[in-house]
Amino acid sequence: MAPDPRSAETTSPAGHGPRELTATRRLLTCGVVAGPVLLAVLLGQALWRPGFELGVHALSLLSRGEHGWTQIAAFVLTGLLVGAAGAGVRRAAPGTSGALAGWLVTAMGAGLVLAGAFVVDPGTGFPPGGPPPALELSWHGALHDVGTALALNAGVAAALVLAWYAARAGARAASAGSLLAAVAVAALAWWGGPGVPLRVTVAVTVLAAWLTAACLVLRRRLCTEGAGRGGPVGGSA
Repeated sequence: MAPDPRSAETTSPAGHGPRELTATRRLLTCGVVAGPVLLAVLLGQALWRPGFELGVHALSLLSRGEHGWTQIAAFVLTGLLVGAAGAGVRRAAPGTSGALAGWLVTAMGAGLVLAGAFVVDPGTGFPPGGPPPALELSWHGALHDVGTALALNAGVAAALVLAWYAARAGARAASAGSLLAAVAVAALAWWGGPGVPLRVTVAVTVLAAWLTAACLVLRRRLCTEGAGRGGPVGGSA
């Protein structure tokens, strides 16, 4: 997603000095680590907590039960990291499409925070011995669903916008990667057929991998800019 100097949409912001570059790299690093942290907690709990079966139980059900606080904290923490990454994207990818992509990434983070703050309603079979499935959607279950939908849909939209940004910059591989991620997540999350828990798990994995890759690309470009301007590029970020 390197910028095309001929396009006003993708030029570096004026006055992006060493301190600003360092701050932006740190914000983008939040996006680099957010996905791996969330997936590590999700998969770790899926393997560790008795009775949970990937592909059968929804990931959000990990927020319920005695150890549910772990998943709640993971949703909220990674949501804050993703929100910070959105600010980094806005700073690193100036122009209308870069700003839009950054705000969409921030919205994705807000969805994760919302999904963590409001626990999903009881489901079938997990946690063992837990309450039976809710007959009606509760207010906190509804807000949890809103957060989940916001995170997934904002992620799809952000990937599409960054695909456009990268295409205008002439970065075909980055553009194709973002486009494929958006199409894959949309197909997995929007299709109303069977296997919803498994498909959402795969969609979350793809979206997390995309965000990490996109933030790494933008961060690497900033490091190159910093080196060209004589600014700090190494461990200070």
